[in-house]
Amino acid sequence: MSTLQELLNTRRGGYRAVYKGIDLGELADTPEIKAGYDAENFVVQTQEFLSRTCEGAAELYATVKLPVKMVETALELLDGDLSIPGELCLRNTFIKRVHELRFPECRLLPSWEFSPSVTGVHVLIMKFMARTGTDGKLFYFSSRT
Repeated sequence: MSTLQELLNTRRGGYRAVYKGIDLGELADTPEIKAGYDAENFVVQTQEFLSRTCEGAAELYATVKLPVKMVETALELLDGDLSIPGELCLRNTFIKRVHELRFPECRLLPSWEFSPSVTGVHVLIMKFMARTGTDGKLFYFSSRT
């Protein structure tokens, strides 16, 4: 199999983002998503046990970085009220099977990076923080043809 044919067969396509119903367009590159959790540790002392460290319930979160080509739309969002969370939806493009990743409780952070280009596309890196929603889920994943 030729290298070109391998590239065409393994191409997964680009990604498109929508935040609070506002289309951010096709992304300049793939999104960067890092998930983790925070848990509080505390010490319990009773008459039976002198002391024991326990871990509280973990709180899930994710950080999402999106390289956006629609710089004007991104700057308008950054200029608005950042305290109100909304849904962030990421979906792939250019392939037959659509995969969608939704973060229902996502907040746009005021931290961003802008990379202007002389000859190419301007890119603004938007940063988001996702937390679990009221049902305790961090994200929803769906796949359809």
